[in-house]
Amino acid sequence: MKNRINIKIILLMLCVGIISFTYPFASNQENQASDPQKNISAAKQTAIYGWPLDINNGYSSDFQEYRTGHFHAGMDLRTFQKDGYPVYAITNGWVYKIRMAKRGGGRSIFFKHDDGNKSIFLHLQGFEKELEKIVEQVQKEKKKKYFGFYKLPNPIRYTRGQLIGYSGESGAGFPHLHVEIRDPKNVALNPFQLIEFPARDENFPIMKGIVFKNRETPSVNGLIGEKYFRFHKKETSNEYYIPSPVVITGNFNMMLDTYDIADTGKGVGIYRIQASIDGNPYYSVSFDTVTRNDNNQLSFVYDVSHSSLGYYYFNLFSQKRYTLEQKQVPFEQLTRSLEPGKHNVEIQVTDHFGNVSNGSVVFYKVIEPELELSGLSIEEMEEDQGYRLKMVIDRLKSDPAGMVLIEVYDSKEQQLSTGTIAYRDISEKKTFEMDGIKGEAAYVDFKFQMEGVSYHTKRYVLNTDHYEDISDIPTELYIDRDEVFIIVKDKRFCARDMVLNAIQDGKPELIYAKDSASGIYFRFKPVNALSGAPVQLRFSILKDGEPIAQVEKRVNLFYLPENSPAKYNYHEFTAEFVSHAVNESKAFLFEEMKYSTGYPVLSPQVRFTPNNFSFIDTVIFKFKKRLSNPKQVGIFRYMPGSRSWRYVNTQYDYTSAVYQVKVLTPATYALLRDRFPPGVKFLGTGTKYLKSVEHIVLRITDKGKGVNEGSINVWINGKRACQNFDWEYDPDYASFEIKDIHLLHKGKNVLRVKLRDHAGNRTQRVFKFKLK
Repeated sequence: MKNRINIKIILLMLCVGIISFTYPFASNQENQASDPQKNISAAKQTAIYGWPLDINNGYSSDFQEYRTGHFHAGMDLRTFQKDGYPVYAITNGWVYKIRMAKRGGGRSIFFKHDDGNKSIFLHLQGFEKELEKIVEQVQKEKKKKYFGFYKLPNPIRYTRGQLIGYSGESGAGFPHLHVEIRDPKNVALNPFQLIEFPARDENFPIMKGIVFKNRETPSVNGLIGEKYFRFHKKETSNEYYIPSPVVITGNFNMMLDTYDIADTGKGVGIYRIQASIDGNPYYSVSFDTVTRNDNNQLSFVYDVSHSSLGYYYFNLFSQKRYTLEQKQVPFEQLTRSLEPGKHNVEIQVTDHFGNVSNGSVVFYKVIEPELELSGLSIEEMEEDQGYRLKMVIDRLKSDPAGMVLIEVYDSKEQQLSTGTIAYRDISEKKTFEMDGIKGEAAYVDFKFQMEGVSYHTKRYVLNTDHYEDISDIPTELYIDRDEVFIIVKDKRFCARDMVLNAIQDGKPELIYAKDSASGIYFRFKPVNALSGAPVQLRFSILKDGEPIAQVEKRVNLFYLPENSPAKYNYHEFTAEFVSHAVNESKAFLFEEMKYSTGYPVLSPQVRFTPNNFSFIDTVIFKFKKRLSNPKQVGIFRYMPGSRSWRYVNTQYDYTSAVYQVKVLTPATYALLRDRFPPGVKFLGTGTKYLKSVEHIVLRITDKGKGVNEGSINVWINGKRACQNFDWEYDPDYASFEIKDIHLLHKGKNVLRVKLRDHAGNRTQRVFKFKLK
């Protein structure tokens, strides 16, 4: 249970250079224009606001860091997991608005500065005496404890360093103080640049790794998809490097895995990222301000399939309509123009206190090799000397700085022999032989290497008898923006022996296989609109150039053009994309999943991928289903990490019988029925002696739509408890504190609890205990 203690500590005036203006508060100042960038640049020279707490226990969250579906618009200051620390005005001004809310920001103060900016303090335990009287008066008038926002008819004047409230944990989260600074246009300003910290954070940002993602006709170290490279740190500096080689054919994108260490030791976000290639700056993003529109930049700034609170993956490339990025260099044009050879990516990460870490990534850009054989055969040698492999190379073109390996395998993928080709460029036929192969060869791989990395593999199959028994082809699908890669996971095939006919919108497209270290793959762009028919994939297996087997698959692949509204219907499910949901054309895969739920399932389990595209609030998922007791039904999201389902805030229209939810990121969603009642556990009084009892604590949980806090009723020894404002259910701790200890007596006590969840499921429990 939380420890709610008021701690009074003498304020140390740590801040200097007080800025003060004497004009009176006026409500029309809300609309005054200001230049947030000008405010920020001034703040970088010297902080202009004081420290808001009488303690310095550090910060736990910073400005702009990733939260599900939005940027964090302020800073979170730690309070030792306790409530009740005095909160002070950071400058001269007026409290003009307060808020009493059960969730979200909880108890909040809105403070107008004399310089026109505003500061906001959230999650308070309470207010100073004069504000507390106003709260009590409004509660009586509105007959509500949580009356929401209230604008003071007569704003109250406070000076810098004057007490305005007490820190707490109201609303959401554990004990902490959330502070925001906004300009007159309500743009959130970076408080780290404006508030004078009592002590400087000396921790440098951490660079964990970098992800290379293939683009167009590429591979990263021979793989199709994405490849993570872990940074190593030099012992004597904040310099990071990748020790393993990175070899790339074609084009690519990059993501940076980085975070800062707060003065508390907690991982938080960063302030600025800058990147260059071969000394030429091409990328720069810094977080000085945040607006509501900036939230729709999340899928540009972060890769949301990897990012979560405390784990931040930044896209190191500019994209169309990516307004937060300052260089605006078309990354694809830049990387496409790079000459084959050795290149260097330099990355600089800066935190809010000016601590800088640098990273360097050396990569090799190589041309995709070319290899043509007109003859490949195997024959047994005399006197048990094994087998001889013969081949005629008609054409070979590879990187002159690399090497070409030949590896021979049997049908069980056991290596039989290996060799190298001294040539890198063959334009006329040359015959090669390999003797002494210890076994009957089934496959021959040509592996092209650079710095020890096999960046391209071309396989030839000597025995194709297994082709005739093929009934299925295991595949893996990878989507990069508007392109689809289908990777064949069965390595018993070579590219020349398979072809794909992709039938889209009734029109066939013949696609030839390509080689990679991941296996052979096919690459194409979907042409079907979101409401189009599934794509039919017809794989043909060839033997001596003639088809001998065929495997068919159907996938729901779609093409969503930029700035085009669209709908997708699947049985009772509908996905609606507004016109600005997609800033550039995207390919999507729609699937029906079959995860275990534990709940009655009332709809298909639907999923759109890829996960690295953020919908923000521009996509709506709808399920139309007329059901008995619709209150018990909601839309749930599957959580792969815990293999569980989590309820998401669902809107229901009784007239149309439609359940709908705004989708922040792609995932698996389904319509489920919550028929599980809440759980109640008696945690005890903390003592067996009546005189020592301070409170009674219950643990109340619900696995479905959540506890209906207003339904909680408690009786102690037959008398109604918790009828005033001194009790409250805390969802963070799943705890309910009862302070009506005057209803207890010596000997046997009976505690009765009745409540229900938001699905209407009811629970009643009786607990008996004795006190001395």
